[in-house]
Amino acid sequence: MEVINIMQDRSWDTNSNDVWSYRWGLETFSSKKAYKSISTSSSAPPIFKWLWASSNMGNHKFFFWLLVRDRLNTRNILRRKNMHLDDYNCVLCNQGSEETCFHLFFECPFSRDCWATIPIIWDLNLSPLDMVLQAREAFHSTIFREIMITACWIIWKTRNKIIFDNGQKCITQWKRHFKDKLSLVCTKAKENKSRLISLWRDSYT
Repeated sequence: MEVINIMQDRSWDTNSNDVWSYRWGLETFSSKKAYKSISTSSSAPPIFKWLWASSNMGNHKFFFWLLVRDRLNTRNILRRKNMHLDDYNCVLCNQGSEETCFHLFFECPFSRDCWATIPIIWDLNLSPLDMVLQAREAFHSTIFREIMITACWIIWKTRNKIIFDNGQKCITQWKRHFKDKLSLVCTKAKENKSRLISLWRDSYT
């Protein structure tokens, strides 16, 4: 009815041809203008801008973006998707704790041992964002972001190795993989950042 009322209220020129008219005021279509007209003007949360500006590999960034949004396929996520598993608990600690993102990367004793080698100590009493901000301040280095994302990636790969390849958890092996992956980050980072990461990696034991 609303459309009919609008049509009846308008004056129509029967001698003119119909033409396409777009909301940006032109008669020609532009995909750029169409995208701008349908996209929201709200800006992304600061942590996402902080993430995408890192020197990490693209797949590491996407992985960490999923982690921040609680979209990684942890066992908790699979349970929430109604996928049946024989066990939904963390494979890195075997303490009967359900494998949520927060538990896997920050609460799990094995993960905490990994962080302690860096060292990064998380205050689990804070909100996740404040926890990261405090840890970054305590780390006293501009490469905190690259170190943190890489460490999370190796924790995730260790978890997957145990589940899919009958791998074993081992701090020594985790540290070796962590250093190897930082070497790849160095190849992607800009010169000054690459030098800092390389120096930190060489001092990491």
